[in-house]
Amino acid sequence: MEGKMSSTLLDSLRFAENPNASSILSSRLKEMILSETLPAGFIFPNELAFCSQLGVGRGTLRDAYKELEALGFITRTKRGTYVNDKDTISRSMTLDATLKAAEFSDLLEFRKMFECGTVRLAAERASAEDIAAMEKSVEGLSGSSEASMQSDFDAAFHMDVAKAAHNSIMEASMYSIIGLFRKFIYSSLSGDNGKRSPETRIYRAVWYHEKILEAIKERNPDDAEHYMMEHILDVHTK
Repeated sequence: MEGKMSSTLLDSLRFAENPNASSILSSRLKEMILSETLPAGFIFPNELAFCSQLGVGRGTLRDAYKELEALGFITRTKRGTYVNDKDTISRSMTLDATLKAAEFSDLLEFRKMFECGTVRLAAERASAEDIAAMEKSVEGLSGSSEASMQSDFDAAFHMDVAKAAHNSIMEASMYSIIGLFRKFIYSSLSGDNGKRSPETRIYRAVWYHEKILEAIKERNPDDAEHYMMEHILDVHTK
């Protein structure tokens, strides 16, 4: 049977829709699972009912579930979505935990190998819907003035690219590290102190995102990889 959530739990999960909605929801559900507020074996409500209770779209809930499933927190079946036991969760958190403890140089090498390969596939496989999502993220990044929103849109763009590769393992890998990724971006962009000029990181981030998107639209994997590599190296310059 499906688990029942109290009004207090539902209130703690609700928030205003934004470009980072699925990650916010997955983070809050993750906290509830780790604290055993949602115990092992808990079955989530029917998707339509749960979306109505939370005030979010079905896509937001499904993306949150994908992130939690990639981390091993939940299992999704035809019979429903349920919380995994502690052993299953601990065995599945290897990549997330490793990245959190990684050296700066290791993270840089990982991003160069992973994201440059992902963006090449995106340039070959991106659908019109994928490109529209990337355009929305770039527009949001360009129009945001606060580091918190900028990091949300920045991370959303990189998640969009991973989805556009249409490779389930690449998408799941990006879902598993997106929280850490966002924190790194926020740390990088917050140094601009709200300024926007050619020497600021946000100015360069928008430029690189636009060039990557342009290459993807033109189905040019070489240029897409080139600008992604330059972007990663620029972001990781201390």
